[in-house]
Amino acid sequence: IMKKSSRSKQLTIKQTLSRAKKEIKQGNTAVALQLYNAVLKHQPNHPVAKKRLRNLEKTLPHSQALQTEPENPSQDQIYGLTNLYQTGQLLHAERVCRELLQSFPRSLVLLNILGVALCGQGKFQEAVAVYKKAIQLKPDYADAFCNLGNALKELGRLKEAVQNFGKAIQVKPDFEEAYNNRGAALKDLGQLQEAVASYDKAIQLKPDYVEAYSNRGSALKDLGRLDEAVASYDKAIQLKPDYIEAYNNRGLALKDLGQLQEAVANY
Repeated sequence: IMKKSSRSKQLTIKQTLSRAKKEIKQGNTAVALQLYNAVLKHQPNHPVAKKRLRNLEKTLPHSQALQTEPENPSQDQIYGLTNLYQTGQLLHAERVCRELLQSFPRSLVLLNILGVALCGQGKFQEAVAVYKKAIQLKPDYADAFCNLGNALKELGRLKEAVQNFGKAIQVKPDFEEAYNNRGAALKDLGQLQEAVASYDKAIQLKPDYVEAYSNRGSALKDLGRLDEAVASYDKAIQLKPDYIEAYNNRGLALKDLGQLQEAVANY
């Protein structure tokens, strides 16, 4: 697989796949797994290797299947990357992720950290490509669908964002964050009733979801349901007494209700 000649490389990959198939027939699944992963390390999107690896994993006991997961960097390396992100060193985190992905091209952990680091820098188009890569490697990756939706929303691609939040929910029906984020995208699309329903579901799943109460209040306000909007802001403030945005938005709703003194008090 390491040969530079494209023709030799292709032949070598074919031979590797053929050998893996023979190993499976002989019951040597561990050897076959190593061979498929060797191909995918050099060609992460090789369709035959990916398909055969997935089919093989389905036949394995859960404990053995876990061993076939793409290699990740060491825990120390992952901790270092997380620390870079949390301390705002986003460009540095991006660079380290890209370097490590040369050695661990199928690492979902690295792709996820790279995606959030790119979003933090406003590189949403690049983040979209990263999240799509993660989904390609793991088609049932709910977090990647949700993160992809967030990046698409930032790019103004709202319908695509809603679709991806929906896919995240399809994979993980109790994904309250995806419901909340889908509500925000629906609100931006002007689909206010649907947005409220999505916020309601997020709150049903997580009764102390502060942001969902505040977001729900904004959608209700746009619908002209001002009393309900104020009640939703009340709940957000009850849960988070220092929630500045909720006070401001409650003030706006109270102003529209003609309760000017109360609005001033909120501001």
